Amino acid sequence: MKHNYTVQPVDFKLGEYMGKSINFYKDNFIRIFLGFLCLLVMCIFPFFALLGVGNFYKFCARIRNGEGARFSEIFSFDDFVPCFKLFLIIFALSFVFILPVSLFNLPVAQRDFSKSASEISFVSIIFYLVFIYLGVKAYYMIMAIALLRVRSIRKAWNLSVNMTKNHFFIIFVALLVANLLSYLGILLCFVGVIITLPFNYVFNYIAYEDALRQISTSEEIKEIYCVQE
Repeated sequence: MKHNYTVQPVDFKLGEYMGKSINFYKDNFIRIFLGFLCLLVMCIFPFFALLGVGNFYKFCARIRNGEGARFSEIFSFDDFVPCFKLFLIIFALSFVFILPVSLFNLPVAQRDFSKSASEISFVSIIFYLVFIYLGVKAYYMIMAIALLRVRSIRKAWNLSVNMTKNHFFIIFVALLVANLLSYLGILLCFVGVIITLPFNYVFNYIAYEDALRQISTSEEIKEIYCVQE
């Protein structure tokens, strides 16, 4: 079922999302953790990874709304076509970014080491910055595909670009912080990483949930994502 929404910038509430994410993960740890293990199974095959992530967000939505969240839903292929298209685009962009850097670095590295190191670093930084920019601007694309049922990649991109407008820096910081918290478990070796890694996805879902409430024009979707804390 598709929902009605407006294409507009959203207010990104980092502190609020962080608190809600911690509480949600803590109160539903077992189900979220087991759901994340199902997601890892999907990620064994790279072209199923985005599909699994989107299904995991649907899984979180069902938990948040007190519905019967089933682990089998994470293996659903309802959104396979748009997710596979997005995967191919990301793969192609990665190749496009990596190839020029590699071709530039090879001849430069053969010259004077002190000069080549700085040149390689400069070019690499430029490409990484562009990649980060595109990543942040595409932040809401998975939400659009999985939770808003947008089938067009171009439409999902345009929606995400508009939603991230005026909040690029705070979204970048939020992603950085959420990822750092996710990897805190490395202090407890591998087992700790497995326990803390789902937090990154939980944080994203909480951000998506609030964004959906902000852009929705139908009372139905507002009620679906109006969770009482």
